[in-house]
Amino acid sequence: MNLDEVYGPSIGPLPRDDGSTHDDWEKAPPVSHSSLAGLAAQQLATYIRNVEQRWKVGETLAGGSTIIWLVDENGLLWFAIEELVVDGVGIGVPKPELPVNGPKFAKVGHPALVGGRAARIGGELVFDSDLGTWELNNASGRYGFDASRSPFHLINVARDLKEVGIIVSPKYIRPRR
Repeated sequence: MNLDEVYGPSIGPLPRDDGSTHDDWEKAPPVSHSSLAGLAAQQLATYIRNVEQRWKVGETLAGGSTIIWLVDENGLLWFAIEELVVDGVGIGVPKPELPVNGPKFAKVGHPALVGGRAARIGGELVFDSDLGTWELNNASGRYGFDASRSPFHLINVARDLKEVGIIVSPKYIRPRR
């Protein structure tokens, strides 16, 4: 399998507006850091199904937090809850989704899933409570919006999730750069 064709070429994290590629706390993996393999894949699939079936605890968690994901250089999919950072340390607590005008919190980003190294594509897995479905997007400012990314790469990630029983709707976001 040609990973460059399937998921896009491996790139280092794209710089943010301030020129940095990641924060110091993103060199260590988040507490919820898992790969889409074995037991973790089964547990994620169970969580996804429970939320779709309107399990109140899962639906509450899904509505207030985001699952970040990426495909590393070797084609392995990693995921974690977007965790809150306090005093430069990820604390293993989901970052709350707040109104646009609300307070801003530091969060663990996609580079933490690979220790700040290169990856192929990344984004978010979010629950659409109106439709009762999960959306897979490429909303990673550092791995998902490179000009080399295409809807095809995102569809291939959705296919990988489907292979472990997770059905998602891919939503490709065009690169801003």
